[in-house]
Amino acid sequence: MPGRIAINLKITALSVLLLVVSMPSKAQSPRSVAREFTKDIIKNHKTILITEPDFLYKFNLNYKNSQMSKEEQDSIAWTKSEFVKNITDSIFLHFFSIGYVEELKKFGFLPFIHKMPIPSNKPDFYADIVQAELEEQYYPYKDTAYLDNKPYVFKKNLNALDVSFWFKVYPASMNEQKDQKVYFTENLLVDDLEGGFSMGDKGTLVYYYKVDKLTLSKIYTYAAGLGRTYADYTFDHLLNNYLQKEVPASKLEGKYWHYDPELKRLYTGDEYKFIELH
Repeated sequence: MPGRIAINLKITALSVLLLVVSMPSKAQSPRSVAREFTKDIIKNHKTILITEPDFLYKFNLNYKNSQMSKEEQDSIAWTKSEFVKNITDSIFLHFFSIGYVEELKKFGFLPFIHKMPIPSNKPDFYADIVQAELEEQYYPYKDTAYLDNKPYVFKKNLNALDVSFWFKVYPASMNEQKDQKVYFTENLLVDDLEGGFSMGDKGTLVYYYKVDKLTLSKIYTYAAGLGRTYADYTFDHLLNNYLQKEVPASKLEGKYWHYDPELKRLYTGDEYKFIELH
């Protein structure tokens, strides 16, 4: 009898061990699972295949004439544009991809654009840029101050370029590209204005300011910066999708996780991320 009891105890202990091993993620905290995900990317140099659009959609929203047809209005708006008619699609995407690829490498990814080095190779992840759009417009700048309860308001239209991107980002283990959700992100590039109110000679407030104008070269530089930002979004999106599959919703508590590859720090926040389109 004692021998049989010992055998039963060993079997029970083994069963508990197998149960723990079979469900490791469910018992761990979101932070622990997130650490495992980041370490796996770095250790195994996970590949990610990036596809870019063939062209940019570009519009000038600053010109409107109700007496013209839409075709005539679009044609004149294009010729009167300051930025979009001069932006070369391939150059803008080139600078964007430089920032995007460099930042992805910081997370431990091995990025490739449009194709893998060997046709038979299948990447671990996909980042499909479905569409990119540039809209030239004015940004209404406004500043207000009060003197003797009297409001003084300064207004000026600044040149701006609204940059929008649509992404599909997913692991190769998921279904094909056509079945993936589309995610959106947007940034506004604007003239840089520095100014403020000061007392004038006549006892009234005067607004003094200096504008550092948006230029074509700045737009290309900003494109690289946006690439770095959206690479951060890309990693965080993959990380949070993984957490949703591996960690119970009750433990996630609706939090969105981010990872800083330079500080090697995990933190939560909802402000900076892709927007899911329904």
